[in-house]
Amino acid sequence: MSRPAAQIDLGPVLIRVHGMRRSGNHAVIDWLRRNLPGETVFLNDCGPGDPYRSFAELRSPRGDRHGPSFRGTRWYAQFEAERERFHHIVSYEDRVPAAEPLGWTGTWRTVIVHRGFLGWLASYWALVMGRQRGTRWGVRQPSEIEPMIERYAALLGAPGIDVGLERWVSEPGYRRERLAAMGLDPLDDDTGPQADYGGGSSFAPGEAAPGADALAERWRAMAEEPRFERLALTAARDDAFMEVLKPLYPEDAARLARLAGGGRLRDER
Repeated sequence: MSRPAAQIDLGPVLIRVHGMRRSGNHAVIDWLRRNLPGETVFLNDCGPGDPYRSFAELRSPRGDRHGPSFRGTRWYAQFEAERERFHHIVSYEDRVPAAEPLGWTGTWRTVIVHRGFLGWLASYWALVMGRQRGTRWGVRQPSEIEPMIERYAALLGAPGIDVGLERWVSEPGYRRERLAAMGLDPLDDDTGPQADYGGGSSFAPGEAAPGADALAERWRAMAEEPRFERLALTAARDDAFMEVLKPLYPEDAARLARLAGGGRLRDER
């Protein structure tokens, strides 16, 4: 099958993806990989500078997975030293875009993945207060999540090509439009199966990827948790946070406004 005309002279595509954990980053990344013609290297959970120096995982074009120790093997050079041969997707978790990745001569496309606030907060809570509690990725108490709420807001306002998870899951036209914004033609229009490098759902790990309705309703499972409600109230009382949230997620903004006015999450419908 011939490639779409718009992609014949595409050359190596460089995409950096920023998003909070539990925002659907890996589902979107898996979709992007399927929509890039040719060979793609995925560098997961990177830090500033050259991502080849900081990746937590390298996924080769044929799907092999390698951790940081791969840098010490004789096979590693074919990727790092010959990086200009491949498309690259580089992911940054819980990080706001700053300087572009080092080590390439091409132009980077910046993609920002986000999700409705209450659904994200509930899933993030379930991850860092549950599955990852007691590890370096988890938290010991809910107050440690507050800086991540500030980072969530900073990402909503960050420059780049934004991808809203709920719309991405439910609207094929939106997926095609987002690919067009990146200068890509759709090769695979489906959301695909649960990405195997994202850890799955915080609420139902190992099960199929949740639909848009389930994603939007996750927070209801946390509505009776007073500490969760206090975190939501902290965000609701932050005028700058509410201003950046309202255009993208007006229903969440309205719920938070009612909460700030003396309402309760458990009474929301």
